[in-house]
Amino acid sequence: MKKGVCYGVSVGPGGEGLITLDAVKIIKDADLIFLPSSPRNECRAYVIARKSLPDIDEKEIISETFTMSRDSSVMTKRHDEIAANVMKQLDMGLNIAFLTLGEVGLYSTYMYIHDRLTAAGYRSVLVPGISSPQAALACLNMPLAIGDEEVHIFPDTDKISQRLNMSGTKIFMKPKGKLEDAVAAIRDYCRQNPEAVACGISNCGMTGEIIAWSADELCKLNGYFTLLVVKSAGVKSTKGTEGAAAVENCETDSSIEQMKTETNCSPAHDYFENHSCKYYPCHEAEHINCLFCYCPMYSQPSCPGNPTYIDKGDRRIKNCSGCTYPHKRENYANIMKLLR
Repeated sequence: MKKGVCYGVSVGPGGEGLITLDAVKIIKDADLIFLPSSPRNECRAYVIARKSLPDIDEKEIISETFTMSRDSSVMTKRHDEIAANVMKQLDMGLNIAFLTLGEVGLYSTYMYIHDRLTAAGYRSVLVPGISSPQAALACLNMPLAIGDEEVHIFPDTDKISQRLNMSGTKIFMKPKGKLEDAVAAIRDYCRQNPEAVACGISNCGMTGEIIAWSADELCKLNGYFTLLVVKSAGVKSTKGTEGAAAVENCETDSSIEQMKTETNCSPAHDYFENHSCKYYPCHEAEHINCLFCYCPMYSQPSCPGNPTYIDKGDRRIKNCSGCTYPHKRENYANIMKLLR
């Protein structure tokens, strides 16, 4: 009997429409589908595929679970077991679509199965797709790279302080350990390198997506599917100010106080500090509310601040360089009342 073919199918990072036409066709034509986790309704790769193939449940589906153990012997044993099960189905002449989240060639667990299948003489075909870094940079309206810019992609946040010193674009996938430690390292790097740009995203294209437009907003990200981006210099996100005004509240008061202390991030609608801005600090003040980057009261003939005026010919220019009124958090309510 002719042996079947196993396809390692990339289904993309989660955004609707990011699964390729090739992936849809291969899944549709497959005799059997393997999922990389169970139960199936909690498998993100399955959920993504089902959006494009509502009748996917009419096919036979086998759910496998990859171990998260860091013990190499445990991992090897589990990969051998999964590969053996796949080979058993291939020996029956069945063509298999083995779904994998994101891009199959970028830190995909399927590659462990691919290596075992090819080594045993079976045919394993890799079906490329859109990776999470590509999708994340698109959501952030930023290029992955321009010209001769280098790109470094890391599977976690290990050795982050060392890796941040590399040139070009640094992408950290699936933070390892405490996310706040990685955030603190990135914020320190941005303070020491004013031209650097940092941002990030959690659950890109999925339910519960959170975007951080600057280093100061990274503290609101959370979850396993979090991706951090740091550029040595260059293009900034075109939505930085929009995201800054939409910082979400953290879950508890204690977590808010902890983040204020550890990362100087104040996750609220009325205040945030953008230390990654090349003009920061623009005033001589201990804290600056970047929410009012351009003073909304500048056009007011009189305002509660303390501006000075410069006479230049027949013009009188308002000078707010010495005023810190809009940067004090307690003045937010007064400013909004005045604007209304």
